[in-house]
Amino acid sequence: MDAKKTSIHQLIADPRLRVTLAAVLLFSLVGSTCRKGNPPDTPQAPVGPTRWPVGLADTFSVTTFDHEGDRIRYLVDWGDSTQDSTGYRPGGVEVRVAHSWSSGGTFVVKVKALDERGNGSGWSNGTPVTIVGYPHRVVATIPVGSSPFGVTVLPSGNYVYVTKGYTDSVCVIRTSDNAVVATIILPGGPCDPMGIAALPNGEYVYVACYLGFVAVIRTSDNSVVATVPVGYGTWNLETSPTGDYVYVACTCRDRIAVIRTSDNAVVDSVPVEQNPVGVAPLPDGEYYYVTHITSTNVLVVRTLDSRVVATIPVGDYGEASGGIAAHPNGECVYVTSGGSVSVIRTADNNVTTRFQGGGDSASAWLTDLVVTGNGSYVYVSRCDDGSVSVIRTLDDCVVGQVRVGDNPWAVAALPDGERVYVANKGSGTVSVIGY
Repeated sequence: MDAKKTSIHQLIADPRLRVTLAAVLLFSLVGSTCRKGNPPDTPQAPVGPTRWPVGLADTFSVTTFDHEGDRIRYLVDWGDSTQDSTGYRPGGVEVRVAHSWSSGGTFVVKVKALDERGNGSGWSNGTPVTIVGYPHRVVATIPVGSSPFGVTVLPSGNYVYVTKGYTDSVCVIRTSDNAVVATIILPGGPCDPMGIAALPNGEYVYVACYLGFVAVIRTSDNSVVATVPVGYGTWNLETSPTGDYVYVACTCRDRIAVIRTSDNAVVDSVPVEQNPVGVAPLPDGEYYYVTHITSTNVLVVRTLDSRVVATIPVGDYGEASGGIAAHPNGECVYVTSGGSVSVIRTADNNVTTRFQGGGDSASAWLTDLVVTGNGSYVYVSRCDDGSVSVIRTLDDCVVGQVRVGDNPWAVAALPDGERVYVANKGSGTVSVIGY
């Protein structure tokens, strides 16, 4: 046998050498493991909004530590079949990642961390976020007859009441199937019913009749149980948040009539500017805001003593204020004037934002608006082109425009914001905007 081969075999057979080789192999294996290192800590659940509008990006913050000092990148799973990866950052540094969802629903956001050596942590606990979509298309068109003018929804969301000016009546729509289930003939015709509002308990609906009175409808049997004289030119009305009072815009008398609902008596008459047309009480009931057909001003009336405490200009000359509604949180009021929408901050009654409500101010005629119950969107009727604009309240951005019927005059939303009802005066229909 070759002497060199014999020598090698003798070395391998030596027990002392076998121990040495084993130590070398073990050291090599341990060294390889140490070089790969350990993964970063599993991150905490991402921190971000729990409720957010569809189509608008917001950020979630993520962070964790790597005990070996490695830099970390994050893989974020947004719960909508998409993921995003960040660049590498030092451990312990908060990283913000932005995302927007294209549809409504509830999504669970989670994150994992990976270091530069490829070591990955486990997935974090999830953070659920509800993305609020909005009704954006006409899902039903309901024929109701000549000249629907005003619309209101009962607080239960089960029925919609619509005034019909030329037939001196109110029709009742059942929202479960959008069927007209009743027609209520108003007394004293012709009376020209216009604005309409339901009490917060849903037991009565009040109807402003232009020829000089307010009709009271009991919703349990849809019968007219009272008429309250307030003077010729009654245009619109709104109920107080508690339901104790109804504020009536007496357009031709330049006053707001206050009806006490317990006995349907007129208990006050508040002088305002010429031709009041819209009324919007704040949710706390301490103030209500009044618009005027022939003025760009909005007046603020304190309910404690029925005094006008502020005058707020909202439009350019010739752009009369009209539709008005308070945000459910009471922090702002939305007002139409010509083709624009103004946002009044109620803390100091300053106009914080003014923007085009779906058309140019030279030709647009915005007639009414409603804020959805969750406060996320405002729907504005544009009478001159047969559309309704959708405004996202988070950034006061017009995010949609829905074609409805001819001359949309008034809008009302179900309490859950899932549908919006539009009275189309020109086409004798009610459009239902949904998903």
